[in-house]
Amino acid sequence: MRFGNKAYKTLMDKVIANSDETLAGLSTMPGFDKAIPEIKVYWEESFGNYERIDYGTGHELNFVVFLFCMFKMGVYN
Repeated sequence: MRFGNKAYKTLMDKVIANSDETLAGLSTMPGFDKAIPEIKVYWEESFGNYERIDYGTGHELNFVVFLFCMFKMGVYN
């Protein structure tokens, strides 16, 4: 592999496997579990690209959008 560390894919496998459980533990708000499928995409994409083994500003933006979604749902209030 020319660029990137192959161990990154191991990390991403763990992130993806544990996303539902991790996100469910972030809030006890009623109905929060219904939002998990949507915010899960932003959460997982914020760790970088699995195929290209890279990370950039677009991935950072995914994390900002994830935080914004949490804010709009009132998790931080």
